[in-house]
Amino acid sequence: MGRKEHVPVRREPRFELWNLALPAGVTTLQFVQFGVQAPTVDAAMAAAEALQPLLDLGEAPDETSRGLFVDETGAANITWIAYWFDPARYERWTAQSAVRSYWSSRASSGDVGWWRESARVPAQAIDTLYTTHDPHAFEQTGIARHGTMVVCSQHDYWGAVRDRLPALGDPELQPDRETYRPTTVPTRDQRVSITAPANVCMARHHEDWRNAPQFGHVYLAEVAGVKEAGTRHLANHPELGCITSRAIEGQSPQGTPIGRADAVAWFLSLDDLLSWARSDPSHLAIYGAFFKAATQIKEGQVWDVPMWHEVFVVPRGELTAEYVNCHNRTGFLTLLDDLIPAGLAKFQAA
Repeated sequence: MGRKEHVPVRREPRFELWNLALPAGVTTLQFVQFGVQAPTVDAAMAAAEALQPLLDLGEAPDETSRGLFVDETGAANITWIAYWFDPARYERWTAQSAVRSYWSSRASSGDVGWWRESARVPAQAIDTLYTTHDPHAFEQTGIARHGTMVVCSQHDYWGAVRDRLPALGDPELQPDRETYRPTTVPTRDQRVSITAPANVCMARHHEDWRNAPQFGHVYLAEVAGVKEAGTRHLANHPELGCITSRAIEGQSPQGTPIGRADAVAWFLSLDDLLSWARSDPSHLAIYGAFFKAATQIKEGQVWDVPMWHEVFVVPRGELTAEYVNCHNRTGFLTLLDDLIPAGLAKFQAA
């Protein structure tokens, strides 16, 4: 596969951040997001009870987190984000009879929908960035608990994520589509299987204020609301190249709220993510709110709200999704006008 020479920016950052060295031997990460969708939070919570135990079966994920988001249509979604460091273990997990029968028995009718999006991501296509080098000290979630933190010098300037992915050349970054319009194809009462376009890009941003006596209140008062507004803005503006955007409130495995939050967004390309981050007012507001909060850190203090992001670029054919009785703004369903002519979407009626 062709490569282009990439020359990283050399610039001294104003503060220290870290990125993650994956565990030894990990060459491909399996990233999966599951969802249960319903008209109300109570209905989604009730439906989620049957899926939660599956994540404790043999070959269980190496890392899992659960949350709740209300999407742009008003539907409530209970969601799980799961990682396997070995895709073969994920395949063995999905092959278990309990998992297979769960998905095959989901009714493609009624008020409840189910969805799963699964991506095999090469290690060289994964970017991470953390505000703390010791995730254990803060009981932080995510794959950082399984790897090693390394000081990162390529940050604190626009486009730094591109410099942290120097192994990716033009072919690995070019999208199949540069624009799209959300589909009007009906998808309720249907099972829809999808293969995503080439080189779609995921960004996950996470905050954890459970053990943050110094700056937890600052984050909640000055940053959290601005970040959530920006995440919701993305969900309603496909012209920004965003396929789906989810503002997720963290939950325990039992479904009780805890002091964590995620924003998970899929873009048509890394360039779309970078363009939004660099120039859209919704992201500039997030950026400004964080740095305003950071000015309150005095000498000798540490920002005790762990914050991190992950960015993935997924090669052609390595992201598949299944939606059962979900509305057509759910995840990659919004791309159906492009996916159907390309043979990348398969429907099965109730």
